[in-house]
Amino acid sequence: MEPSFTELYPDIVAAGSLAAALERTAAELGLDLGEVQFADPMVLLEWASIPHVLAAGRPLWVRTTPFERVFGIDGRAPGGEPLRGNTPDLSEVVRAAAAWRGGASLREVRQAATFVNGA
Repeated sequence: MEPSFTELYPDIVAAGSLAAALERTAAELGLDLGEVQFADPMVLLEWASIPHVLAAGRPLWVRTTPFERVFGIDGRAPGGEPLRGNTPDLSEVVRAAAAWRGGASLREVRQAATFVNGA
């Protein structure tokens, strides 16, 4: 039997959304993610987006996976390089997102969170 979302992500369920869990974790780490948003009320536990500090910048998308505890990120570094990766650790996602939001290059984001890759 596959684990339930509640078993895999009790922290997300307790926070009420992935966006709220990201914001809570960022506050605990003393990092700024801006106003994290969810894409659609139907998937508020599964998807969230983090805005870039530049209004024209694309958001960084964060998602959960249904069969194991894994958070994925998808976005672009300031130079246009793909920014992707998967990790079971929400704190690592927040570290990567905070570095990205601060304008860090792909290399700098990878230093903040080693799970990040460019492809």
